[in-house]
Amino acid sequence: MPADLAVIGLGHLGLPLAQAATAAGVSTIGYAPDPQTTPLTATDGPLTATELRRLTAAGFRTTADPAALGRVRTAVICVPTPLGADRALDRTAVADAARTLAAHLRPHTTVILESAAYPGTTEDFLRPLLEEGSGLTAGRDFHLACSPT
Repeated sequence: MPADLAVIGLGHLGLPLAQAATAAGVSTIGYAPDPQTTPLTATDGPLTATELRRLTAAGFRTTADPAALGRVRTAVICVPTPLGADRALDRTAVADAARTLAAHLRPHTTVILESAAYPGTTEDFLRPLLEEGSGLTAGRDFHLACSPT
């Protein structure tokens, strides 16, 4: 089933976004490549049982199927960018999410990076990964934006 919004990463940034979008009536999926690692499946997760029931009753669902990303109008990448041993941001999760999304990206999709990543990450790091993996061009075939945290 198509959705208007895909939230990639359901941690402290993605989960509140998914909740707000779903509450506003936006058809939303949460993409988690390993459903066992999503906070929604943890018994000590961030949502109460009532909040989780409300979220799923409103239509929110999670998926581990990357093909679902090709059926959305907007994809927001909300994966962690922790500090590495060298004190630089580790963008591995951003790269993984970008490659997964790029394989299913279709024209006219809006992609937003919601991250604490350094300025320029969207243009200099994310854009080339999306363009190379999709064969599409940002600004012409798909839209690309950043929402700094």
